Amino acid sequence: IDELLGPGFAPYRELRRMATIGQCREWMTELYRCVMESSFGQRSSKSHKLYEAAKRLIHERFADSELSIDAVAGALYIDSSYLRKVFKREGGMSVSDYLTYVRMQKAKELIGVGELKLTVIAEQVGYSEAGYFSKWFKKHFGVTPSEYENRKRR
Repeated sequence: IDELLGPGFAPYRELRRMATIGQCREWMTELYRCVMESSFGQRSSKSHKLYEAAKRLIHERFADSELSIDAVAGALYIDSSYLRKVFKREGGMSVSDYLTYVRMQKAKELIGVGELKLTVIAEQVGYSEAGYFSKWFKKHFGVTPSEYENRKRR
């Protein structure tokens, strides 16, 4: 209450200062609006914190081929359907699309750096099969990993 309405908030003292019922009604309406705005703000803030925590977890564990929506939700002690809903609302994309995005961005960084084989890059970004990784890379960037590497070297 101190954070929201200020220290020493005393509603009866405030009401006694008012001369008419109309003033009391306006004051109470404003008080209600203030509390409701704060309440909704905290909900979205909690959602945003959950969204950020999920993103952090994905960035930390993207290389784990077993990482899934259920694993992320479990690590955050929430239901996976709730995570899907919050993630979509806060980030505008699904959890699985974000995981793929993170993996593909990291793969793009690794291709052409040193002489890493495609199978090694695939494993380092969370894919146990190089063929499956190549399929997703092409779907994401429109070119195969080999084509991307050739373009990068030119």
